[in-house]
Amino acid sequence: MRYVARSILLIIALLLVLPTTPYLAVKAGLLATFAMNFSPSTLSVQQGDSGTVQITVTSINKFSAPVSLSFSGAPNGVSIDFDKNPVTPPPGGGDSSTAYFSIDPSVPATSYQMRLDGSSGSDVKKYDFTLEVKRQIVPGDFGISVSPQVVNARAGGFGSATITITSINGFSGPVSLSSSGEPSGVSVNFSPTDVKPPAGGSRDSSLMLSVASFVQAGSYPLTLTGSGSSSYIIQHSTQLNLQVSSPQDFKISVNPSSIDIKPSESTTATVIVSSIGGFSSPVGLSTSNRVPSGVQVVFSPNPIAPGSSTMSISVAASANAGTFNFQVLGTSGSLIHDTTFTMTISQASQPSFSLSSSSESLVLSQSGAGRVKIVVSSINSFSSPVNTYAAWIGPTPLGITITGPGTLTPPPNGAASGTLTLTASASASVGNYLLSLVGTSGSLSTSTNIGVQILTGAGDFGISLSPSTVTMIQGSAATSTLTIQSSGTFASPVTLSASPANGIGVNFATNPLILPIGGTTTTQVTITAAGTVGTGTYTIPIIGTGGSLSHTVSITVTVNEAETPDFTVVAEPNAISIAQGSAGNSVIAVLSQSGFSSTVALSVSWLLPAPTSVGFNLPSPITPQPNTVATSTLTVTASPGASVGTYTLKVTGSSGALIHETQITVQISGSTVTTSRSTSSTTTSPPGPKCLIATPYLILPIILVGIIIGVVLNRRRSKAKESPLLQ
Repeated sequence: MRYVARSILLIIALLLVLPTTPYLAVKAGLLATFAMNFSPSTLSVQQGDSGTVQITVTSINKFSAPVSLSFSGAPNGVSIDFDKNPVTPPPGGGDSSTAYFSIDPSVPATSYQMRLDGSSGSDVKKYDFTLEVKRQIVPGDFGISVSPQVVNARAGGFGSATITITSINGFSGPVSLSSSGEPSGVSVNFSPTDVKPPAGGSRDSSLMLSVASFVQAGSYPLTLTGSGSSSYIIQHSTQLNLQVSSPQDFKISVNPSSIDIKPSESTTATVIVSSIGGFSSPVGLSTSNRVPSGVQVVFSPNPIAPGSSTMSISVAASANAGTFNFQVLGTSGSLIHDTTFTMTISQASQPSFSLSSSSESLVLSQSGAGRVKIVVSSINSFSSPVNTYAAWIGPTPLGITITGPGTLTPPPNGAASGTLTLTASASASVGNYLLSLVGTSGSLSTSTNIGVQILTGAGDFGISLSPSTVTMIQGSAATSTLTIQSSGTFASPVTLSASPANGIGVNFATNPLILPIGGTTTTQVTITAAGTVGTGTYTIPIIGTGGSLSHTVSITVTVNEAETPDFTVVAEPNAISIAQGSAGNSVIAVLSQSGFSSTVALSVSWLLPAPTSVGFNLPSPITPQPNTVATSTLTVTASPGASVGTYTLKVTGSSGALIHETQITVQISGSTVTTSRSTSSTTTSPPGPKCLIATPYLILPIILVGIIIGVVLNRRRSKAKESPLLQ
């Protein structure tokens, strides 16, 4: 047993000595592995937003195997996606992947300690990573409005309005009011100048406009601006239109401004006196001395306050023919104005008459009747009786009785009218026919034609609106669909009419409506509200008339005060500090004001000078809900070679004619090297001096050599025992 023990001890000694023995050592190859680098090591993301982490895998000792990436420890509501996974670096090189973090708005705002793992077979790298979820920031803001939006003031007078500052998102800071755009001679005063609304409420300031007497009449747009601050400077504006009228005065006009008349005739014109600047004094009317001989001009009433007066003109039989101009004068105190009136007196011609009807067509049903107004008009003082009669042109319908209008006698240069009535029996011919109405007086004769449509039977109709209630703002329009339903054999045209309040208009796309028997027809009704119409609720009756039948339906119109929707753009934070090779974020918020809900296009540009090798990304467009906030995250990425310094980004939001912007300061610094704590399940030696180790191929020979040496020593010991000389 002792020789065995000696052999073992010898083997151990050889193994200990061998690493330092040059002739038993071999050179070992370095272990192929990988290293990971990621930025940022702490990702800060707002609730409901997203962020990115750039991960780079670097080959060590010609490593080129796939490396699988994963994050652990993410809270509920956080999703992580990689644009590339696994990542395979080339030998001696590197490859990267971007991790996209999406944070649900419900994720609690706090710091989360996570771990980034990279694994390739048994080679696993682990790195500590921090996710900071920040509370969603909704910046405080305010809205500004003016009422009324149009102020009327006379030169030398005053006007007033009310400015309202409304808190948005808890804003309660002071807002300083100012104005711009007022012409020379117009002064604007606010009381108070600084307005501080309560959080969630509003506060008013009185606006007083003073207009000097020399200010020209016209429309002047003024810009009213409120300036405040929260975590940033806030400035909003609204428009006010100042309507300046001239000092009190009047102007005079005649309608028509010229006439043609013959001797022994008379006619009238209307003199109109219009008020300027609230003028309300009496105005005396007269003519210049250029009125031609034989012409008499009389005004009634005279004098008049601003309004109209009838100017009666009579031409004697002895008046000379020709064209004459004279002035119609208006006098009130020291104010005198005139307008030119032109009169052409022509030679008398043969009296005559004309014949016309109120409608070119007439529709009636069997057992029904239709009526049309017939007018005989005097020409050149014609005043003789005119006998009328009717005759069918072409086919003659059966069962039609014609009455009226008989004999009509117009006054000189006037008109006389009567009614032509067609009555259809129950068996009257159905179809379309042409009726000629003839008028005769001595040797004079003229006629007019009327189309006649005879329908089967009688019936009725119904009328309805959908919707029957509309809501609109001042200066806008709304529509409703009107439906006419025929019942029985009703097939007459239905004429529509309405009686709206002042400032509200009602228009029909089709009028009258032609109904098929037993069918329906529709038309669009457009209701318009003038910008000056009073707010409130109006009930407007709409009447449908078909023959002798008439039905009414009402539409309820609610008019609200007009507001100007707008928005503002803010950035949080408004300053970003990033290092070369990294990225930073800022939340861009679009705040809706006065119900604004349109799409806002966001764009980003550098103010000169611009950095090099720095990119940005801002998802666009975004659409806020009325009176809320919509956000988008701006990501600024600096490459490793980006220029160092402080720069300014301009973010512009545009929606139609509305354009607002905000600025962000971007500070780019030189790259820094950071070390993350890392543990590995595989022990790896860093690159360094080459070492010598015993390979498995040398172990077996060493053991054999040890055994042989042990056997030899044992035999020598045995021989020594047998030989006394050796003892």
